[in-house]
Amino acid sequence: MKPIRKILNFIPQYARKPLLFLLAFNMLAYILPSVLPVEPRFDMTLPIDLKIPAIPVFSYIYVLSYVYWAFNYILICKKNKSMCKRFVTAEVVGKAVCFLIFMLVPCTFARPAADTLSGPGAWLLKIVYALDEPTRLIPSIHCYASWMCVRPLMDKGFDYVPAWYKAFSLVFTLLVCLSTLFTRQHVIVDVFAGVLLGEIVWIASGRMFKDQSKDVAGK
Repeated sequence: MKPIRKILNFIPQYARKPLLFLLAFNMLAYILPSVLPVEPRFDMTLPIDLKIPAIPVFSYIYVLSYVYWAFNYILICKKNKSMCKRFVTAEVVGKAVCFLIFMLVPCTFARPAADTLSGPGAWLLKIVYALDEPTRLIPSIHCYASWMCVRPLMDKGFDYVPAWYKAFSLVFTLLVCLSTLFTRQHVIVDVFAGVLLGEIVWIASGRMFKDQSKDVAGK
């Protein structure tokens, strides 16, 4: 019970319900398109995508991103209630846009056969392939969510986050974007679309919550 208590203590009381709601909404926005009768009929593959090799070791980054998202989402919401509202609102809007695009522009592409994978991380990438079909591609949720983990930290008011961790978040976000390509889970257009969507919803949310920067951290 102690580890659970420590996690709960790390999450501000005001942020617990919004983050739980966000988790449920994220799962719904990602899973629902896979169970609805939508046939993938678009392929955003560019000639340069065909030259990108599958490097299974990047599957570790790809999977670790889930832990990264959870930690940074909480870290960002720890600033204050207004930041929590802004962040959750931006995330819900962004995931709603992802859902709509998945439904209106259903994409797929040809990725390597699982039995051709070899080298470090191949076992993990095979599991990823088995669990995640090459659909729901544009925008890349991996890239979108990772950008949302670092973009707020670029703004003022996050003095409680060490500079080294802000730098780490930027580097790890870039690695996650690369992992989506080197695991052959996405194509280049998906990556840029994910980052662009994150940037747009974050800027838009800033105009909705103009007074959030005036709040005291943790209030």
